[in-house]
This record gives sequence, structure tokens and C-alpha cells, in this order.
Amino acid sequence: MAKRKDFRLDIEQAVNRLNISVEDFKAFGIYECEDILINILNKFTVLGKQGIYEKWLWNSFKGECFSIHPEYVPKILRELILIA
Repeated sequence: MAKRKDFRLDIEQAVNRLNISVEDFKAFGIYECEDILINILNKFTVLGKQGIYEKWLWNSFKGECFSIHPEYVPKILRELILIA
């Protein structure tokens, strides 16, 4: 079985690189907010609690899904942010 990538170091480096203060960002363990995560998984996926252990969720979303693959991401990024 392949070892899963631990993203904690990547996140910590990004927080430091972007000078995000500890008041604005707090990393937490997966089980600290387990009930919230399970509610989100139940609402948006067919996985339920088992989704906690899944690496990729987009194959398990409920309802209709779509994705876009622009040739040049920065060009469309502003539009996507304004839509959301």
C-alpha cells in the first residue's frame, strides 16, 4: 500500500511564505472537527464518514458536477473569484 502524502509541512511552509498570522490561520487535526467534516461529507458526497479516509472526493460527489480546464489559469481566475 502506498504511503499517503502528509500535507502539513506544505501548509506550514505556505503559511510562513505568505506571512499569515497565527490569529488568521490555525491548522487542526482531522478529528478535532470530525462532526463538522462528516456533516459536509454527508451533504455533498456519497461517502459519509468513510470519506474522512479518502484522498480524492470528487469522484464521489452527489448530484451534477463539472470541471473546467482553461489553457491559462490566471486569465480565468479573476472571473472565478468574482463568481464565487
